[in-house]
Amino acid sequence: MRSSFHTITFAFLLLLIKACPLLSQDISFNKVKLPDETFQGLITGITQDPEGNIWFSSGNSGLRRFDGVHLKTFLHDALNPASLADNKVECVYADKSGNIWAGTYGSGLEKFDPKTERFTHYKHNEKDPGSVSNDTITCLLQDHEGVLWIGTEHGGLNRMDPETAKFTHYKHSENDPNSLSRDQVRVIYEDKKGILWVGTGSPFLGQTENPDKKGGLNRFNKNTRTFTRYLHDDKDPHSLIDNRIRAIFEDSYGNFWIGTAGDGLHTMDRTNGTFERHTYDPANPGKLSRPSLKKMYSWGEDHITFITEDSRRAIWIGTFENGITRYDPSSKKITHYTGQKDSVGNFSDSTAWWIFKSRDGVMWMSTWNGVLYRFDPSHQNFLHTDLYKSRPVFSFLEEPGNIQYFGTDSGLLSVDTKNNKTQLFVHDAKKPGSISDNSSWVLYKDRKNRLWTGSNGFPAGGLNLFNPDKQNFTTYKHDPAISNSLVHDAVFSLYEDEQSNLWVGTVNGLDRMNIEKGEFTHYKPFPDDTIPGGKNFTICMLEDSKHHLWIGNVNEGGLHILDRKTAARVT
Repeated sequence: MRSSFHTITFAFLLLLIKACPLLSQDISFNKVKLPDETFQGLITGITQDPEGNIWFSSGNSGLRRFDGVHLKTFLHDALNPASLADNKVECVYADKSGNIWAGTYGSGLEKFDPKTERFTHYKHNEKDPGSVSNDTITCLLQDHEGVLWIGTEHGGLNRMDPETAKFTHYKHSENDPNSLSRDQVRVIYEDKKGILWVGTGSPFLGQTENPDKKGGLNRFNKNTRTFTRYLHDDKDPHSLIDNRIRAIFEDSYGNFWIGTAGDGLHTMDRTNGTFERHTYDPANPGKLSRPSLKKMYSWGEDHITFITEDSRRAIWIGTFENGITRYDPSSKKITHYTGQKDSVGNFSDSTAWWIFKSRDGVMWMSTWNGVLYRFDPSHQNFLHTDLYKSRPVFSFLEEPGNIQYFGTDSGLLSVDTKNNKTQLFVHDAKKPGSISDNSSWVLYKDRKNRLWTGSNGFPAGGLNLFNPDKQNFTTYKHDPAISNSLVHDAVFSLYEDEQSNLWVGTVNGLDRMNIEKGEFTHYKPFPDDTIPGGKNFTICMLEDSKHHLWIGNVNEGGLHILDRKTAARVT
């Protein structure tokens, strides 16, 4: 039985290794084909609700909710007053309560209640000064106090009172230098100090006029309800290059980025109100900048569409006409992606419109040409060393500093990315405190910053706690003579729940660990199945927002919820 199970497990591991490009040196851009052929055209916005669903807004196809498998469509229905007001949706935003807000093009603001699946409409009413100021909604943001801010095409900035649902308007006034610099709002951003920033202006051709280069960056002063404007000045090289602003972002290092039309990549000193311009230099293409300007469309100008940061702290800069740029602050390296050969893993487009980082670190990006890409920077650009370049990697974990851990079939590898120093932890029967097995299948960091690794080798295996001060391990293994020892030595998954319990998924069931005592309580969703590798083989775990523990079991065990009070399988 053991030999047969070992063969099955090894085949399963090979499938996972092929599916996880952990050692790739290049970003792999994956085109996403959503399971709905009617979803076409530009994806104007992306967000994620508290349940983990990804939402897409579209310029002509309404709203879509994607749970990773199924795609549900929400469209306007003339016979249903509680349906979406219009299929032309400019932006989408999930608030902290789980409500979905959608800004339409010409039909106002929409609030979607996921429990009732009904839309509430907020439209401009000239007779009601407390209504939204304009029916074309361009951007949305909920600040740290729970207030919803709404940017409009021609009506300035709106603040929605969460209690009364009334709107306060902030508009441009020619006679007031402390008013909003322009009523065409393109981006709203709240920095880490809670300061609200508003970018205005548009690089697109209007109905009767060329782009007029009006706009500006605005800092909202909450105490006085006024704005501090930052505008282009021909005589000041430390002013904005262009007033038409689409991108505002504060990175994890505290740098404040501003992206405008034209060659407009900036970092801002918010204390002095000055800007450092990072312009493109054809003689030095490796210098920090956006890519060179292009002119593809007569009705608009090239501009920076987004600036964001990935899970590895690299900066991504999207442009309307010349692709995307990745900037690594640690190495100062610039990588430009545009117009690559249309093949698997490449970025074959030359436009970028919207980007969103989901909670698992995956980046979702749409292009002006209607293509949706998905890529995971955390699984890229890992340092290659001779110790593991030819070995399968089962797990990966990165410390906040410079240390990366790789779980391989030949031990646990530690890599210091600053000096390329490596250390391989292997099992040594003659050495107390060595890792219990060389097959390090799963790595996990708990809330107390402790590193755990689960092994599944035969006949060894077990659970290991890394002791960084001693550079050794405390090992927990199955002992037939001790009922509260680990249920089985083949460990495949680890998870710490909201109550700081450590759950250990093994080939023969699930354990809840009392870390202080080193004792385990056993849970078997299928008590009648006593064979290791059967239905109780726990491969993955996840706790949802309602603190339900979801368990994934192999071999027809399926997916179910664990009742932690009764230890019973709910579904």
